[in-house]
Amino acid sequence: MKIAICEDEAVISEQIKEITGSYFKNLDMDFSVSVFDSGKSFERSGESFDLLFLDYKLSDINGIELAHNIRKNDKNIVIIFVTAYSEHVFESFEVGAFRYILKPIEEDEIKKALYSFLAFYENDLTLCVPTKLKKIYVPLNEVIYIESDAKYSVVRTIDAAYDSIKSLLDFQNVINSQFFIRTHKRYLLNLKYISEIDKNIITLTNGEKVVISRRNLKAFNAAYTNYLKYSV
Repeated sequence: MKIAICEDEAVISEQIKEITGSYFKNLDMDFSVSVFDSGKSFERSGESFDLLFLDYKLSDINGIELAHNIRKNDKNIVIIFVTAYSEHVFESFEVGAFRYILKPIEEDEIKKALYSFLAFYENDLTLCVPTKLKKIYVPLNEVIYIESDAKYSVVRTIDAAYDSIKSLLDFQNVINSQFFIRTHKRYLLNLKYISEIDKNIITLTNGEKVVISRRNLKAFNAAYTNYLKYSV
């Protein structure tokens, strides 16, 4: 994951960098954060990024103008505007901005933006499910859970269940997503498909029930709290 921060106030860029770095480290995801103090330095870099935090008013160029320049060559980069004025939000939509964050920066707002960004990013991801006969590719966001079956596993999606020759741990290492959490030694669960929680029993949207083990309860509660807090 490649993130860029284009902001001419060093205190703010450092704040965004610190919060973003901590967020991705906690998810154990590979990432890099590059900081640019002007529009020109960003353009000169010639690099491509997955996510850009962009100051609305840079010392050398208006952020909207820079975003227009960026969009000429890069339609996919996700742009989050950072501004001191809420009225700028409407202009940001002209360049397909993902969202905007108001100054002064609040940590929760950055985390909420990152959470939404990863949800958006993962919508296009597919999961390779190797079976005894072939490899099946399913949209990651349609996987409800993966269940361990000895050294193999079962991948349950919205429409089907696939017996895979891959282990649950191998799937967990590949997926590496903020939405998937180990609820039990046998289950890797997608938080999006939780319908109800009663003590240590989870009811899924398809009606199935999954147990939360005592060992995984703390990590599950933290992940689900973040989901409820930031996915709104």
